[in-house]
Amino acid sequence: MTDVLPPSSILPSRGESILTAFTGFRGQLDAHTDKRERIIKLSRDITALSKKLIFTLHRLSLTATPPPGDRYKEAKDKDNEIRVLLAKVGSEFGEEDEGEFWRYEGNITGGVQEYIEGVSFLYFLETNGGLIPLNTIQSSLSHPETGKVFFPVTPSDYILGLSDLTGELMRYTLNAIALGHHDIALKTVEFVRTMKAQFDPLISLVPGLYKKQEITAQSLQKIENAAYQVALRRQEFKGREDLLGEMVKRGLAAAANEGGDDEGSRGGKRARME
Repeated sequence: MTDVLPPSSILPSRGESILTAFTGFRGQLDAHTDKRERIIKLSRDITALSKKLIFTLHRLSLTATPPPGDRYKEAKDKDNEIRVLLAKVGSEFGEEDEGEFWRYEGNITGGVQEYIEGVSFLYFLETNGGLIPLNTIQSSLSHPETGKVFFPVTPSDYILGLSDLTGELMRYTLNAIALGHHDIALKTVEFVRTMKAQFDPLISLVPGLYKKQEITAQSLQKIENAAYQVALRRQEFKGREDLLGEMVKRGLAAAANEGGDDEGSRGGKRARME
């Protein structure tokens, strides 16, 4: 007759198996949390460097004494620094599990969009008004030896990053006019107008695009005002570049003050309604 073990002798082994299982779960959760924190840290660093890249481009694009050789070498050096960080992000994703990127995609998207904004501004300046293609960005984020991409650049990040570019083009235009480069306004106005027209139908398909397109509309209005002032004053002060620049500045300042008053009145109305 087979001896039957008492229940008390079985319980410890069950408890140990449950403890072992939960110890494994804890290890997986800790590993996930650590990886997530590393990616978030890298995303913040990418965002910070991308802002520096944009600032450098604004400074180099309109300087009266550009550096010898490649005008944008300093900006390209910063671009290379950002790519090193993007490569580190790619190294966080296992080669065996291609779907791991999507688990952390939300943690890196902010940095990627800021980088796209910066590198698209560089492309715009170097190509005299060109729009950087998605495949150009994707190919630049790959290992030079193997050609393996760090991680996929999503169409949503591409569109949202380009939508942010319009704000930088507005600043670039106004700065250029202040320095007497009036023709830039006539060039950027068509570029931004086309971008807005192309992106508006995608609002329902790309989360977050609606708010960015509202800002794009504001930027476009400012660029259109600048282009209008240039076209109008150029007819009045043809051949007098000194007077032309001064009158354009005055016109833009007056338009900005009127816009500020309108915003204030709308804000007051919203406050009263609430």
